[in-house]
Amino acid sequence: MRYWLFLCTFLTALSTLSSAEDVKFRLITENFPPYNYSIHKNAYEHKEENIGGLAVEVVQALFQRADLSYSMKLRQWNYAYAYAQRRPFRGVFGTTLTEARKPLFKWVGPLISNDWMLFAKADFSGNIASEEDLKPYKIGAYKGDVRAEYLKSKGFNVSEVDNDRVNPKRLATGLIDLWISGGYSGSYYAKEAGVTNIKPVYTVRKSDLYLAMHKETPQKYIDQLNQVLNDMRNEGFITNLTQKYEKSLGMP
Repeated sequence: MRYWLFLCTFLTALSTLSSAEDVKFRLITENFPPYNYSIHKNAYEHKEENIGGLAVEVVQALFQRADLSYSMKLRQWNYAYAYAQRRPFRGVFGTTLTEARKPLFKWVGPLISNDWMLFAKADFSGNIASEEDLKPYKIGAYKGDVRAEYLKSKGFNVSEVDNDRVNPKRLATGLIDLWISGGYSGSYYAKEAGVTNIKPVYTVRKSDLYLAMHKETPQKYIDQLNQVLNDMRNEGFITNLTQKYEKSLGMP
């Protein structure tokens, strides 16, 4: 009887240890090129091999170097953001860290920068040294975007559209004077639209993208991921990857 009691206790402990070690991170993101996107231009992707982008490559290298098992899917933002908050070991990446969001997750990052950039036509001769210099201009923006809301809150003349992809042509043809977008995403949309006669002229705000993990994910994994990410940054991995994307987008 004592033998069977010992055996049952041993097997239970072994099972608990095995399950504790056998963790899998379930990561989700959205379509937000060039950071993360469906390589087939689909709204959803359920297989990692169909998802590409700058942030995607950083996350893939991060988990491979940390030797942690993971899966990756691409869905709409609202779904992805809610999904990551339901269970431990779930995470949403390409996420901006704000004061409101900070207590809702544990954070890994920053993964990559996502500065708020103003673009102008290539022959633009204005001098923009501060936000005050934006007052004379009509600024194109993506409707509902945090950048558009910020500029409107400051009283600037903002012209919004439902799809940021049309703003490069609006800028190139003179329908707007300036266009606010992400530094990389703006360059991506311009290239996609075949627009080459525009240039970045002012950075409104420095911003970064993170991996936001469910807040009950064990801290040891968060610390491990942040340490590996810091090593990647120090060795130049992220700089080299960023430069590769800048070259592909024709950025100066």
